[in-house]
Amino acid sequence: MSARDKWENYKEHEDKLEPCKYCGGTARVAGTEFNGKIFYGVFCETPKCINNTSEYLSRKRAIEEWNRKQRGEKKKYSTMEDVLEVWTRWEREAGQ
Repeated sequence: MSARDKWENYKEHEDKLEPCKYCGGTARVAGTEFNGKIFYGVFCETPKCINNTSEYLSRKRAIEEWNRKQRGEKKKYSTMEDVLEVWTRWEREAGQ
């Protein structure tokens, strides 16, 4: 995948963020690097609003979870990716 394709894919997902269900504010995706991996989360940009998601290994997954949460939808099932994310988070916290 070329850099241009990656950028287009990035912008496509960026534009699909639902507004915050609490304050109506704009959401933003943030990536944090840890041990060579990038973890993605979505948060509301309104200064006093604390609405956010967990961190995910996939940017797309973080956006999907944000939008699901804003629509009030419940998780239907846990996936192996959910288990790996929790495990990775535990390892990261234990290393601090």
